[in-house]
Amino acid sequence: MRAELSPVKGGPARTWKNYYDLFWTIATLRYVTPKQLAAGFKDEIWRRKCATLKQLKALADLGYLEISPTGMIKATAKSVKFLAQYAEPEYPGEYDVQRIKLPSGTGERDAEYNTDALIKIMKKPDFYAVFYPEFYERPGQAQAFLIPDAAVVWRKEHLAKLVFLEVERQKPAWKEYLLQKRRKYETVARDTRTYDEFWRHWAKVLRLELCPPEEFGFSVWCIGAFKENWPGWTFQEEL
Repeated sequence: MRAELSPVKGGPARTWKNYYDLFWTIATLRYVTPKQLAAGFKDEIWRRKCATLKQLKALADLGYLEISPTGMIKATAKSVKFLAQYAEPEYPGEYDVQRIKLPSGTGERDAEYNTDALIKIMKKPDFYAVFYPEFYERPGQAQAFLIPDAAVVWRKEHLAKLVFLEVERQKPAWKEYLLQKRRKYETVARDTRTYDEFWRHWAKVLRLELCPPEEFGFSVWCIGAFKENWPGWTFQEEL
């Protein structure tokens, strides 16, 4: 795969680490526009070296990225394979592709709005990781019961905090919609599988020390104009 990318990479001005960071960032965000990459990561070397419009188009032509007709970019299975084959062995734990969940859509709905929030979160000092879980009422169920916009882990020294992210724009029956989400999160909080299966798995993937069951918990961060006073929820109009 490096031989295929070498002509695009060119000389030593662009390193393989630049491409690892580019693919990893796009895969982590799931959907992103060139404008968001430029504004959100303007000081990053990989962004200046590898995220020019010409470079992004060349990577899409080789199948490492997909670019929608409206300019929305997402990673592909090929770029994830590249990270697994080269980046993870060279930088263990830094590019663990188990965290990546490739999107199936084109990102034409609320993706850009959600990505703006995620970029700001990723730039905060205690940010550790973001991943994209799904919760099911019963094992083997085809339809997910709850799909957060993202799960964010904050870490400071030996302490970690799990927060589920809901990025919401105003919609019809907004309160009823979020009340339904609240009931689902309460169900997840009561379910013993949340710790026994979900968190045991993700703590291992994220290389976090597994806390005792009685210390495990999570909160929900709702970004949008909606305001309520719900235990375990934080409401904030913007970051």
